[in-house]
Amino acid sequence: MNETPQEAAIREVKEETGLDVELYAGNKNATERGSGRLRQLIPPMFMNIHDVNSEHRHLPFVYFATAKTDEVIQPDNDEKGECRWLTREEIISADYIEDTIKSYALKALELLGK
Repeated sequence: MNETPQEAAIREVKEETGLDVELYAGNKNATERGSGRLRQLIPPMFMNIHDVNSEHRHLPFVYFATAKTDEVIQPDNDEKGECRWLTREEIISADYIEDTIKSYALKALELLGK
């Protein structure tokens, strides 16, 4: 309740990879501060919805970001997973990455110039 979707995205990346990131704002005006109660938000690049099970549904906001370092730190917590950097070619050829995730990753590389 006390964080915006963009704040949650930055926190989640830090928790799960140890990386400090800066979100990509396709609309540069989205990073301006609001006045009073109004706060500008960085819009997600993509959104989707999917059922986890019959009683639980996810509505992910997909943000693109750049890391302030290239060192992935595998935190020792419950959300620990395997994280690593991949080249464009490795993303394309990886049969273990879902097609939707591949399309997000390739679009991020295209937009962020990497």
